[in-house]
Amino acid sequence: AQCQLSLSASQNTNTAQLNNMHQKTSSSLFLLLAVIGLFAVGSLATSTSFAQHWKPLIAADGPSSLSAAEHTFTLALRNRNTAQATALATSIADPFSPTFRQYLTRDQIVDLMAPPASHVKALMTALRAAGATHLQLLGHDDILSVRMPVSAVERLFDVHLQNFRSMASPSRVLRRSSTLGSIPAVLSPLVELVSGVWDFPPAFSLHQLRTRGSSSPGDSSILAASNTPVITNIESGPHTLYVQVNLFCSDGSLPSSTSSPCDLSEVDVTIEDQQDQTQHHVTYPSELFPSMCERTSNAFSCKLNTPNFGLPIYHTYAVRLYADYSQGQVSQATTFYNVSIVTSDFITPQVLSDLYSYPIGASAPDVTQSVAEFSGQYASMSDLRTFAANVGVPLPSNVSVVGPNNPNREGDEASLDVQWMTAVAQHASMVFWSVEGGYLLEWAAEVLASNSPPTVHSISYGGSERGDAFDTSFMNRVDLEFQKMGMRGISVMVSSGDAGSSDVGHGTTTCDLAPQYPASSPWVTTVGATYYTPRATPICQSNTAFRGMNLDCSGPAREVSVGADVGMVWTTGGGFSSRDNNPMPSYQSKYVKQYLQMNAGEFPIGFNASNRAYPDVAAIGHNLLVWTGNDLEPADGTSASSPIFAGIISLLNQRQLDENKPTLGFLNPWLYAAADADNGAFFDVVVGNTRCGDVLHPPHIACCPTGYPASVGYDLVSGLGTPNFAVLDRLRSLQ
Repeated sequence: AQCQLSLSASQNTNTAQLNNMHQKTSSSLFLLLAVIGLFAVGSLATSTSFAQHWKPLIAADGPSSLSAAEHTFTLALRNRNTAQATALATSIADPFSPTFRQYLTRDQIVDLMAPPASHVKALMTALRAAGATHLQLLGHDDILSVRMPVSAVERLFDVHLQNFRSMASPSRVLRRSSTLGSIPAVLSPLVELVSGVWDFPPAFSLHQLRTRGSSSPGDSSILAASNTPVITNIESGPHTLYVQVNLFCSDGSLPSSTSSPCDLSEVDVTIEDQQDQTQHHVTYPSELFPSMCERTSNAFSCKLNTPNFGLPIYHTYAVRLYADYSQGQVSQATTFYNVSIVTSDFITPQVLSDLYSYPIGASAPDVTQSVAEFSGQYASMSDLRTFAANVGVPLPSNVSVVGPNNPNREGDEASLDVQWMTAVAQHASMVFWSVEGGYLLEWAAEVLASNSPPTVHSISYGGSERGDAFDTSFMNRVDLEFQKMGMRGISVMVSSGDAGSSDVGHGTTTCDLAPQYPASSPWVTTVGATYYTPRATPICQSNTAFRGMNLDCSGPAREVSVGADVGMVWTTGGGFSSRDNNPMPSYQSKYVKQYLQMNAGEFPIGFNASNRAYPDVAAIGHNLLVWTGNDLEPADGTSASSPIFAGIISLLNQRQLDENKPTLGFLNPWLYAAADADNGAFFDVVVGNTRCGDVLHPPHIACCPTGYPASVGYDLVSGLGTPNFAVLDRLRSLQ
């Protein structure tokens, strides 16, 4: 509805442009009915290699949930007039263009870009003849969802389909071919991309929600040296620490059970304050093991909630421990955990409102916002109500679900996304958009098939551009779908990643640069993560004295970028795209050039400085309270930052609608122009670096030698900075 309202003011301008751009496809109708029978195998336009993080299921694994005899896949059809559409989308998003925010309707984009209807009809006829039992045209009549018997899919693409289980998330099972298929030559003039046959979505959850209630029972890939206890996780509250540890018997074996923990008698923990070297000690006798430990097939893992020592908040702490045995033996002590941990406050909506100067409780009755969810991440509306009651915010005016949802199997990621987007943009309508069995292309197809989709979306998922989850043709096509969203007045926020610029610990084990997708898309707003602390200047992070005196860094709290070298166990993502056809957009070129000049000599090797840089902005991503598992738990991740920033955009959209103006649409050109117009539009974040990764996962290293450093102004850690709502609100109509 909003797209149609905004169009009315500019109907003549864009209609004339579309008439000029519209071209009839000169090629004759393909003889697609030749699909019936033998297929001529053509060259493959797109392929994704077998993903190493998925394991084929065998009979010994037991029955699979994928027992149906039919398989669903997606065909992305070739668009027309893509160059003209890109020029138009760029003009619509440019604050200094006469067509700024003059959005198109769905029908207008269909007229401009969809393949000829007669060709699509012939394709659908051919697919039915080849065995298709269900066909649904989505997107802008340019993406086709197809359901076929498994045997028909195998014949069509010359593949063998089998079931695979995610090695990172064993509950995830999908059906794919482990070998590359072929698009029949007779289809290739119309079909650009096949999704859901031989491509594998990221098996490793890039943006991992970290809650104490959802911690894994220890990482069995970390081997003990003899009987040395192994710390597998550390988290912090305002004045205490939470430690998860794998324990061993004196001979290095695993205890058989929590009630009979071999000869383990107690665990001793030492916490050392890195500011003043004060040490705190706590002992956990074996009598407590049944309530705080778990024996799994490959670990004996204990969750140690340290007592309230009154640890000073915003200090950094090193942790080590050892085990005592009944014969008087003592295990080898662990070295101090390879990163130090900072104590910091929990974040509530009230704290966030004060930090970013947006009005808490502001009404947004005309705005609809949405979170995209994949991988069986479901949301509980009951949990949303409980969260709202506990943190003192109202429920959204309307919550709806698109796609499957099982509230009895709520996921931490889904809970975080829904709860914090609604906590920021209160009273706005909320759409939980769940995609089963598909990924970004399928999600975009569903969103763009709607005549009135939500105007703000947040995506907390992704993977490496250089990994086995994406290929260039897939990323190019999804970029085009993001572009179409901008043409219709839709804003898309994406998490920047939780493992720095190398992705080490999230599926990679080296320090090679691994830019993330969709974070690197030029048509989304990518959001990095910060945490809340008064130690927000480099000198306060150094733990050094000035002229023999300790600095007072206890002033008003601001923000530091999340990193394993500044008190966290993970690192916000950032960097340059590695794709050859992803050049730096003009909206950010001036800022990136200044950043590179100011920080010359401090960067990793192997990046392409002429490509798209990310993130664009940042928001809090540490210690946000989330209701999950029947309790409030603190959660981390850029998967928190993205829905928070998206909620702020929803509030700004409501201000636009109150003034009978169009929604903000694709944000980036306006955001960078706003920073140009007023350097107070964003709060600068000057501490941080992307050189570290996620310490909690293999290879469990804290940091690489180099990354992208934080800097005054724009940088590749926090982008332009975190939002100042009051200034951005004033600059909404910047032209």
